[in-house]
Amino acid sequence: MAIFEHNRFSADLLVLRTARLEALKTYINTWGPTLNISAEMIDWALGAYDVWINLLGLSNVENGESKEAYQTMHEADELTFDYCIRCRDLLREKYGNDDQKLAVYGIEGKFPQGRRQRMNSVRDLLDGHKRMLEEGDPNVLPDVFITKLQGYFDASNNAYHGILLKEKPEADKAFDNQNRQFEEDSKKLSELFKTALMTWDDTEPFLVQIGFAPRIPKPGGGQPDIPTGLNFNSIPPRLSIFWNACENTTSYQLAYSEDLEVWDELYAGADTQFDYDPPAVKRTYKVRARNANGFSDWSNTIEFEPSEV
Repeated sequence: MAIFEHNRFSADLLVLRTARLEALKTYINTWGPTLNISAEMIDWALGAYDVWINLLGLSNVENGESKEAYQTMHEADELTFDYCIRCRDLLREKYGNDDQKLAVYGIEGKFPQGRRQRMNSVRDLLDGHKRMLEEGDPNVLPDVFITKLQGYFDASNNAYHGILLKEKPEADKAFDNQNRQFEEDSKKLSELFKTALMTWDDTEPFLVQIGFAPRIPKPGGGQPDIPTGLNFNSIPPRLSIFWNACENTTSYQLAYSEDLEVWDELYAGADTQFDYDPPAVKRTYKVRARNANGFSDWSNTIEFEPSEV
């Protein structure tokens, strides 16, 4: 089962978003009725994973270089659009209700949804600034702000064109659709998370089963200490992972990751050792302790990759 580290849905990497929606599909029928979630929300939760996987396939970003290129573009776009929205808000403060001036910057209504429309909005704002600067308008934004937005805009364009060099021409539409779905699902996840917190406390461990990260109480609230001495011993094909026992602890949670982005639970129980036959890939491991007051912070990490024999 995936272990989620945050609930900043708009900042999800592709692999994290995929894991969230897969967990949601698996467990929504278990927890939905107890959380008073609407039938409409349950229908979305059951189908969101399949829709997302289909879009990943259409845009050909489910693995390899294409996935990495898309992720680079997504991260660049987040910076560009977030900064553009801040510039638009500041311009509204400067110009007030002067819709004619705001229209020069392309500021009309809400910030659009699709990537292409959003990039056009950024371009309109940059062009509007240039025009108003030439006219000597006193309310233009400082050059340092516009230079920063231009830099973000150029980085987004470069990342996008890097994808087009690798993908088919129809990638334009596919990426646009995927971005739109990512944003729509982010809003749904946020709504579902807030709904769940109407029933559960935000430290409830079962939140992870519907794709969310439970809040970890800060140390000093009665939680156990962080486990120390995490290490391993390998006698192929068996791997033994062990750590030191902690006082005031009822159980431990051992997790692993193959990409340092999504962590999955490998073991949960009272023992301080776990033995298994790992796959032939490099995995990183960490452990934390738990009692009635919550989890400790995570331990240090260790890496292990079976030797090729």
